[in-house]
Amino acid sequence: MSCLALLIGSVSCVTAPGGFGSDSTERSGLISEPVGLAVAERGGTDLTVVDLDGVVIGVLGTEPRGSSPQDFFGFDDPDWLRNGVVTSGTPTLTTVVSTSTTKPPVTTTTVPVTTTTTVAVTTTTTGGGGGAPSGSVVLKPGDAVASIVSGAASGTTFWFTAGTYSGLSIQPKANQVFLGADGAVLAGNGKAYAFRSGAANVTISGLVIEGYQSAEKEAAINPDGGAVNWVVTGNEIRYNSEVGVKVNTGWQVVGNFIHHNGRYGINGSGSGVLVADNEISYNATEYGATGASGGTKFVITTGLVLRGNYSHHNYGNGLWVDINNVNVLIENNTVVANERNGIFLEISCGGVIRNNYVEGNGTVPKLPNWMGGSSGILVSMTPGVDVYGNTLIGNNKGIGALNWDHPNVGAVTGCVPELRNLEVYNNSITQNGGAAAGIEAPVQTDNVLNNWGNQFYSNTYNLSGGAEFRLEGAWINLQTWTTAGFN
Repeated sequence: MSCLALLIGSVSCVTAPGGFGSDSTERSGLISEPVGLAVAERGGTDLTVVDLDGVVIGVLGTEPRGSSPQDFFGFDDPDWLRNGVVTSGTPTLTTVVSTSTTKPPVTTTTVPVTTTTTVAVTTTTTGGGGGAPSGSVVLKPGDAVASIVSGAASGTTFWFTAGTYSGLSIQPKANQVFLGADGAVLAGNGKAYAFRSGAANVTISGLVIEGYQSAEKEAAINPDGGAVNWVVTGNEIRYNSEVGVKVNTGWQVVGNFIHHNGRYGINGSGSGVLVADNEISYNATEYGATGASGGTKFVITTGLVLRGNYSHHNYGNGLWVDINNVNVLIENNTVVANERNGIFLEISCGGVIRNNYVEGNGTVPKLPNWMGGSSGILVSMTPGVDVYGNTLIGNNKGIGALNWDHPNVGAVTGCVPELRNLEVYNNSITQNGGAAAGIEAPVQTDNVLNNWGNQFYSNTYNLSGGAEFRLEGAWINLQTWTTAGFN
């Protein structure tokens, strides 16, 4: 592991969730205490990269939408990694710490806004560099792969040797395993999917999957019917027209680099889904922030877990959970520089959003006089949500809550979709202009504000640039926000 210091935030160096670059090596590794990355948005300021001895390595530039298969750091592209120097300033902050003790405090660390952030870069190799597993069926470019898989027994392991498998669509059988050597690429060339079937317990690992032309909201890796308990791990899934991966019950999507897909990186439904340690970036290339698109979107799930992902620079929401999701857990993610909301939970039924690092989201601001559209964390029409231990820095808006006449409330069956029993506490919010926090409730206003147990308390606010708060249609200052009972 090597560590790079990025001029803008704080100094410790540990490895955060990893991702895979275009050459199928895990490079971006990402960030701990990643203050300041958000200014590297499209059209934003370049950032100087130095090593830990202060030697300039190059400059992180900005990547235009859908222009290249390189990852965010772009180490292989001389247009993105170039010599140079950039300076950065330290904003003047007003720090206000709430003293409420309604609930025992959660131990958190407030990230200071200084002038140095650490970026950790990890290098590992995808695929199976050690060769084909014993007993596996070895596949080569040019083989009749779909027929070979169809003729094999359930439980067979397949090994893709290096090379491009053009126009390949596979219908797995139960318990089959698909492994790729370094450099094994499945290229759609007009096909709708790389893997699709109703079989259970399929594993897909170590492949580059690109260029599939799926139907609306369907994916290059797509379940049918009984396709439960799939494991999708260690792949690079890129440049597909709609969605990279669509999940189903029991799916585990872990440690993939999922980028530049047309609508979402990951979507789907089901119970017991785990999405962990993925890099999810530059998705929604075809739809952008104006459509229903972004890094992820999950609908009708139970027990969904989003953990340790790095979701950045998506052209829409970063991590989006929408419509009838029951008991969602969103934790330990790094969510940076997405065009709309960073983390968005709406019209669902209970959840926890904790210990996430959320910076610079809302790069294409929306609805300046409304908490929706471009907040770091947004909870809408969802009862029983706890939001705590999160660090938010420099988002267009901080933490928002909505109760309004949403057109899809009738699709929710797991609860009554309204803003009840929301608790927002022990978060650190650094805000330069705009709204640090707020509640908008044009529907059931008095109940939302006074009777339904919605609370903000024990939060730390670092305010500059005239940052204020929003309370049902009005801009208010910190004192008014506190007097209204929201600390």
